[in-house]
Amino acid sequence: MMTNNMNNQNGSLTVNAQ
Repeated sequence: MMTNNMNNQNGSLTVNAQ
């Protein structure tokens, strides 16, 4: 399962691979 979360407030991209 791949979960991709974009947080525009921080201008950061978090990618979680499970």
